[in-house]
Amino acid sequence: MASIRPSSIGLLALVLFTGACGVTSPSPTEVQPTGEATAGANEEGSPDQRPIESATGVVIDVRGNLSSIESFGIVLADSSSLHLEPEPGVLFDGEGPLSHLRDHLRSGQPVEVEFYRNGNRLMATAVGDAG
Repeated sequence: MASIRPSSIGLLALVLFTGACGVTSPSPTEVQPTGEATAGANEEGSPDQRPIESATGVVIDVRGNLSSIESFGIVLADSSSLHLEPEPGVLFDGEGPLSHLRDHLRSGQPVEVEFYRNGNRLMATAVGDAG
């Protein structure tokens, strides 16, 4: 008998939920700019302003250990996915441990992520419950 992975159940739940409710999320080409910018250094080390974008999706992957998250992935309503790395010090909903993403991986409950692009890397600056 084949086993069903928890991430498959979460993805199925998202597809059924979005189909039944008409909920849409931005695709990677439609990721929403927030109008904010973050100061930082580009890959060459010179300061610049990076636009902050946001996306909503279901958690499909969480990498790290119990106390820290190295990266995570979300799938959007159009079935595309984003792979993100959290900035140091990012908390879930601004107050809880980022390891809470594992609960969302199991439950299929969507998250909203704010991020910026650093070369080919997506750096998460905020992560929380979608809604």
